[in-house]
Amino acid sequence: MPKGIFITYFDAVEGVMLKPEYTYIIDKTEITNSLAQQLYFAHSTGETKEYLEIKMGNLKISSYYSGMVPKSSNQICIALVLEEKEIGVAYKEFLKTKAIEIIKLLDNGGKIKIQEIYKELEKREKTVDRTHLMIRVLADEETWKSLAALREGKTVSPLTLSNLKRLELVSEKRNGETKFEIMKIKIFKAPSNSIIEDLEKGKVPPNIMSEVGQKVTNAIDELQRQIRQEMEERPIDILEPLVNSTNYQIIKILEEEGITSIKNLVRRIGVEEETILFHVEQLKNHMLADHTKEYVYPLLKVTIETKIEEKSIIKRIKNLFKKTPQAKTSKKTKKGKNR
Repeated sequence: MPKGIFITYFDAVEGVMLKPEYTYIIDKTEITNSLAQQLYFAHSTGETKEYLEIKMGNLKISSYYSGMVPKSSNQICIALVLEEKEIGVAYKEFLKTKAIEIIKLLDNGGKIKIQEIYKELEKREKTVDRTHLMIRVLADEETWKSLAALREGKTVSPLTLSNLKRLELVSEKRNGETKFEIMKIKIFKAPSNSIIEDLEKGKVPPNIMSEVGQKVTNAIDELQRQIRQEMEERPIDILEPLVNSTNYQIIKILEEEGITSIKNLVRRIGVEEETILFHVEQLKNHMLADHTKEYVYPLLKVTIETKIEEKSIIKRIKNLFKKTPQAKTSKKTKKGKNR
């Protein structure tokens, strides 16, 4: 979740301006006039004039520059201050949409309500459900430090302890003294049940069946090479892609529906098609999802439990694609000729 948002405004007389009412930062990060000017000129003089993701000092910034809009005297640059691990381009479409809305607002004499824009981001990035909260908690390095501290009888922050109790990862026992029982947690990737069931039932569109099957098989082969290493390490890297709410929602829908259309994801999640495709590409890098033509499908899922899934599921998927539909057709044709 971005740490804040600010807007720089270009005035023909006064130049680049950063107004206090156009800045909303949730921590103590300071946005200076100098930084605002550097960002504005990076847009106006750089090769990538519209969208920019840049490091400025200790800050990571994702921003969009409106440029000279026809029939408008207003120019703005709307920017987000990001956490170090956030991928700024995930907010590109949001920033572009807001820039267009703000220019229209200013042209009509309206006032920018910066906190309301930030609240829209909060809605987009809010925790989806209990499982998503579990992922966010377990993707935090502090959680694992806290679990280690509790095992040693040390104290941890009340907020972290509250989240761990709420998720039933830690239970408190009082018998004269306070003791904590800590759940053993294992997190790993596993083949997605929904896609395999769809393949077995023939629900996969024929024009992509062979391609999907091959990608699932490749993903499972890769999983076999990595799973031992992943099980031995802290699972933060496995969980990080799903901390993002849009990523999580895509995976949740795919796990429920198996193969679905990009248009369905756009409708269900309420973001632009370009944004959906960006997030699917991000999930593809982690072998959690992929897409071909107008369809999106799950490859592997992230599982949080204390027992590893059975490996028999791997044989099921491999058996499905020993013979492609084309091979079966060729065999029938040959048989017909022999007659």
